[in-house]
Amino acid sequence: MAEPQAGKPSKKLELYFDIRDGSYLYDLGGRFVQMGKSDLRVHLKKDHGLTDATRDGIAEFDHLLYRIQKEKQIDFAGGLAGHRKGIFSDGSGRKFLVTEEANGVFNFKLEMPKPKFFTDFITELLPNDQHEFFCHWLAISLRSLCNGDFRPGQVPILAGPAGCGKSLGQDIVTEIFGGRSADPFRYMMELTQFNKDLCGAEHWKISDPPTTTDTRTRRAFGNQLKKATVDRDFSIHAKGKDALSLPLFRRVTISVNDEPENLAVCPPLDPSIEDKVFLFHCAYALKCFAPFRDDKGEVDRKAVWQAVIGEIPAIRAWLLKNFTAKKIPSHMRDDRFGIKSWHHPDLLAELQALAPETKFLQLIDDALFTPKDEDTTITKFEGKSSELEKQLRNSDVKFEVDKILRFVGACGSYLGKLAKSQPKRVSKRVSAGYATWTINPPPKENGK
Repeated sequence: MAEPQAGKPSKKLELYFDIRDGSYLYDLGGRFVQMGKSDLRVHLKKDHGLTDATRDGIAEFDHLLYRIQKEKQIDFAGGLAGHRKGIFSDGSGRKFLVTEEANGVFNFKLEMPKPKFFTDFITELLPNDQHEFFCHWLAISLRSLCNGDFRPGQVPILAGPAGCGKSLGQDIVTEIFGGRSADPFRYMMELTQFNKDLCGAEHWKISDPPTTTDTRTRRAFGNQLKKATVDRDFSIHAKGKDALSLPLFRRVTISVNDEPENLAVCPPLDPSIEDKVFLFHCAYALKCFAPFRDDKGEVDRKAVWQAVIGEIPAIRAWLLKNFTAKKIPSHMRDDRFGIKSWHHPDLLAELQALAPETKFLQLIDDALFTPKDEDTTITKFEGKSSELEKQLRNSDVKFEVDKILRFVGACGSYLGKLAKSQPKRVSKRVSAGYATWTINPPPKENGK
């Protein structure tokens, strides 16, 4: 029997060399596992028949490693959301090894029975046709994941009472997208610069995050959400390794309780982000759990989750079959995202009340339009923003004004936002290069 040629295993070998850290990625039972030389030697001997024979004074094992280092170099190895398992290259010739892929999203049947629990659950959780927007968002996202086109997608914010089912809704989204999720909140709030765990998750799930009323923090969070919504590439940074940008599929969902102090974590809905966020007001999902309650009325959570997992293929098929682009009403369509964002009016009003420009208008009302005596009557303010700021800083609310006008141009910036959100109260005209603002008093109670 002829001896095997040195450096060439007896059967197909899936082995790569990571140039970043000098490790090897070996296909071990369908999973790529990072290995050092000693462990790799054992597997190659057992799996591929490598021996201790030498050629030119060099061991067969070292001949093979030399060839792998020369021919099978990779620049990245790991899970990469939205990508199939295997090798792909970018325009510069760099090679990337995707070690695993989302479960089930690339090989399921379209002809399946309608999922009962999910449809009952989602229509209860998101009443009054809110579920129509949510299911269209889900279907568009799933279709993009299956096609590998990295289409941008908005951020659904699920706000509702504690225990209503919104966290379960997020868990179901994870399974629909292939079973991989990660929490990006610490990274988005710049509490860490390392984000390797995020790159392998299609679903970025934020649940009951710490709340804050600091406007700058909320705006910074909003900027991170915008990037996750529309940017195709994501800068991946693991400890001890240089960052690199790769195309990544991800969808962010946020669940919060619907009290004002919990909603405060949501970013201010200014024009740059309002089209990138859904505001859904969740209700209690109760009837859908009836088949899973025991004699004492307790829900068998394990049985519920088994039912969910069993329905996932059917949910995917139902979404793609029933929520197509042709079935989106014209008033709900959006060229960029496929479906327009929608904001529940009650939640929108709560968020607007938290906006700094809203607080600023309240200070204006207190300073200018609250009579100090019976003879004080101000019909409206007309003037430059600098004149308004000077008047406010000399008023009874000067301490509160100092807190809110903390940066240069804040007064004019807030007036500009108010002119868009409350045009009946605030308006602007420009003459000779200067802006003159008109501020009308608030309407009297009962319209009087």
